[in-house]
Amino acid sequence: MNGINTPHQNGNKLSSGSIEFLKWIGIITMLFDHVNHFLFNSGNELYLMLGRIPFPIFIFLIAYNFADPNAYKRNLHRRVINKLLIYGALAAPAMLMLYNNGTWPEVDIFSVGGVISTVLPLNIMFTLAATVFILYLWEQENQPKSERFKGLAYIKVGAFILLPAFAEYWHVAVIFALGVWYYFSVKKIVWAFWVCLLVAFGGYYFLFADIVFWSLLAAPIIFLAFKYEFKLSRSRNFFYIFYPLHLWLLVGLQQGL
Repeated sequence: MNGINTPHQNGNKLSSGSIEFLKWIGIITMLFDHVNHFLFNSGNELYLMLGRIPFPIFIFLIAYNFADPNAYKRNLHRRVINKLLIYGALAAPAMLMLYNNGTWPEVDIFSVGGVISTVLPLNIMFTLAATVFILYLWEQENQPKSERFKGLAYIKVGAFILLPAFAEYWHVAVIFALGVWYYFSVKKIVWAFWVCLLVAFGGYYFLFADIVFWSLLAAPIIFLAFKYEFKLSRSRNFFYIFYPLHLWLLVGLQQGL
């Protein structure tokens, strides 16, 4: 989720320090949520509420960064997807153990349904990877025909339907990301932003019911990042490393309880 320093086409731009500010808010609130969920069985209501903040922030940052046309020219999509898949794979065993009280789940490898129900949904890194790939497909519409995939429309529909189905937050993440991408991209389709936002919020509410409203706390935090230029140094790979690392530390703590 590296920040892109070139201005977006519609004039809206986050400074590098403000992007770092949002990353740190996302990381800290995600840590609160995971500690509360895996160590205290979601017993702390404050942490539960704060835990709704990181998802919209991370999705916003992904979509914002890739709305910049220079991201496509720099082949940033492929590099970020590779990182997300690698660190998502490192985190996957830890996530499985955390949902099984710190032990490796018993899986009948000869039962397809058993394997799928145990492994899925994949963690948020895979959600972000799927989102970046779908944004890449949407960005291809802005490129010369010679650079587009053949049958791009069919690939877009297939990717949109299939890829989010295997990871956390499912299609909610992609719909929200597309809305942000439409707003900050070259075309700036405002109505598409609001439609995607409302559909994503409805899907999020379906998944998490009343606590979803606490995710709206991300909105003033994002607004603050645009309003003020935070002086924070870049940490390009910290989030990628932190994600699997903190999950494995939680496994150790869970085993010690």
